[in-house]
Amino acid sequence: MGHSGGVRRLTWLAVLVAGVLAYLAVLRVMVSTQNVNYFPSRC
Repeated sequence: MGHSGGVRRLTWLAVLVAGVLAYLAVLRVMVSTQNVNYFPSRC
């Protein structure tokens, strides 16, 4: 269980980083288009 525990401890960090990157991507699109409806409706 030693190796599995280390992987599980780092999994939340990977999820957090992916979420922050997705948030920043959406934020950048909304700011650049100045339209909050553009990103969700076009993708």
